[in-house]
Amino acid sequence: MVVLMAVLLLSTAATIALGTAAHRRRWSLAGGPAAWGRGAAQRFGNVPAAIAIALTGWVLVALVGLAMGFLAKALQGSVDEPVFRWVQARVAGGNFTKLNDKLTYMGNTPVVEVVCLVAVIILTCAYRRRRWLPAVAVAAAFVAERYLQKFLGSVVDRGHPPTTFGTYPSGGVGRLLGVYSAIIVLVIVLAPTLSRAWRGGLWTGLVTAGVVEAFTRVYLSKHWLTDAVFALPFGVLLLVTNLAAVSALVASRGPEREPDRGPAPVSDSSRV
Repeated sequence: MVVLMAVLLLSTAATIALGTAAHRRRWSLAGGPAAWGRGAAQRFGNVPAAIAIALTGWVLVALVGLAMGFLAKALQGSVDEPVFRWVQARVAGGNFTKLNDKLTYMGNTPVVEVVCLVAVIILTCAYRRRRWLPAVAVAAAFVAERYLQKFLGSVVDRGHPPTTFGTYPSGGVGRLLGVYSAIIVLVIVLAPTLSRAWRGGLWTGLVTAGVVEAFTRVYLSKHWLTDAVFALPFGVLLLVTNLAAVSALVASRGPEREPDRGPAPVSDSSRV
């Protein structure tokens, strides 16, 4: 039990440390997903760019997910089953198990559906000229995650632990990262003056929640280890897709013009 508690604390601390380092060093990939979305919108138009980005992202998720899924299936005998038995021998009743029982609800479908419904209602009221955007973005993210997960699970067909029906990839982890990320993007778009620190905190918090969700799924024997671990990149790829696609939808058309600052001031030397 103590070892498992240490694993949770260390994995959470490591995720927060990586998120903080990424924020301070301004890590990005050629400007980042938001810049990719804005650039595509400038070239192809908002809606065509968003659709193209979403479809490309989902295809990439499917291909990477299949590769990870078959790897997970190959590792079941050598990794998943020994880890399952090791965890089962160390899990006992108590406050830590009760805590994991509560935390794992973060990624349960009914909870995610309620959060999405509330978020869409609030964001629809906040978005004025684009009231359709929250419902479209959140619905697309939810449906894409759901059916990509089902597709990967049916094709890989690796089975599930003997104590549950969870299979590859972990839906709890995928829903947290792949659906809640769409809500966070909409919030950031709505608050353009939000500081980098707040934005970094939102993304770091979401990924940390995904790591905690992955731990609870393994701790409670709802998934094999590789189901939960490989669901993290599955969810992150969906996160990147959501960020780029929504950024394309809301990008302004045409180059931004700098405000007219009036004539340049005359320097003291020119008066002489």
